[in-house]
Amino acid sequence: MRRWWRMGRVAGLWVAALAGAQEAPPVDAPPSGPRPGEEFQMRWPPVGRDLPVYVPSDYSAARRWPVVVLYHGLNGEPSTALIRDLTGGKGVLVVGMTYIEPGQVRRSPEQQQAYQAEELAQLEGLLDELPQRVRMDRGRVFLAGISRGGWQVSVFAECAEPRVAGYIILLGGRFPFVRERRPDLSDRAVYVGTGENEEANAYARMAAQYFDRSGAEVTWEEYPGRGHEVDTTAARLRNWVTLRLLLDGEARRSAAREWVSTHLAKARDEADALAAFRVLEEVAESPQVRFCGNELRTQLEAFTDRVSMAAAVQPEVQARRVYERALWQEQTAASLDDLEGALDLYRQAQKRYAGTPYGRLADREVKRVRPMVEKARSKPAASVSERRAPPLMPPRLKLRTP
Repeated sequence: MRRWWRMGRVAGLWVAALAGAQEAPPVDAPPSGPRPGEEFQMRWPPVGRDLPVYVPSDYSAARRWPVVVLYHGLNGEPSTALIRDLTGGKGVLVVGMTYIEPGQVRRSPEQQQAYQAEELAQLEGLLDELPQRVRMDRGRVFLAGISRGGWQVSVFAECAEPRVAGYIILLGGRFPFVRERRPDLSDRAVYVGTGENEEANAYARMAAQYFDRSGAEVTWEEYPGRGHEVDTTAARLRNWVTLRLLLDGEARRSAAREWVSTHLAKARDEADALAAFRVLEEVAESPQVRFCGNELRTQLEAFTDRVSMAAAVQPEVQARRVYERALWQEQTAASLDDLEGALDLYRQAQKRYAGTPYGRLADREVKRVRPMVEKARSKPAASVSERRAPPLMPPRLKLRTP
């Protein structure tokens, strides 16, 4: 796999690249205009091919509509099918997007930065062109991607360009990389979902953690028993799409309040503290919490704090804290010492909290990170400074089309 995720300081190079970018030529309009429930092909010169554009079955030119730009996986084809499935074909315009350069291409960091500038320019050109074709709401644009597409969307999110409402990152993630400043994503929503047995599971977790610390409203979901495969029935994914794309105003608030109230009552009815805590975790990590109102959120936080202090629950709480410290230290490691520190933290969680879910996760991460540390240690260093700053990129992952 080419090292396409190595972004470096992309933002600055993008500005320079975009300054001289040529405006994309207009595309041919469909002869009869957009019709509800149909998909038309839009000629897109930057990639020399047609892109599918789906018009929702309830479409009307009397209002503006949210749009999802969906990037496909490696060796895949532009498609709108996933989002159509999640929305029932209603409420959302969908564009099946593709890449300036399909397939796997090896690039230097500088070449990768220039390539990402091209991808950004192409996307911004598309968002400029779409309003000439359909009634889209520019304030409700979402970027989505599967596999390679998930990694691409993660790159856009990390650079906070272009300005969109949110991101759906499926079977993708973020590789460890140190930035001087994190992006401000306080006005954006992010969904990150991946399989429990996905090879890049840890890097998907890193993406969720990184974007959360960048201020985004993050929803994380792991698909039990699955590998490199999207679970289109996953509850959080479907709820995220419904709340962010299909509902708004009082309808959204009412649906969120009802769901949170029901699950909070369920947690209160649990006689076992650990069982109650797991219900509360599910509520706290759901997309509904964002829209349920301050009163319910305050009740949820207070009850969670009380349950968390139970002796049976404390190992779970502590295991998660240690694991998340390790994950953050790994993804921000700037030296071999930093990476070794992350490995030590994973080992602490592995040994002290072996019976907990995060203890088991830590065991998996120890097996993943230890070979990277051993390989870095084995390399002869010309100086102490070189030994403290080895290449820390993880092993290559095979991007596949699910």
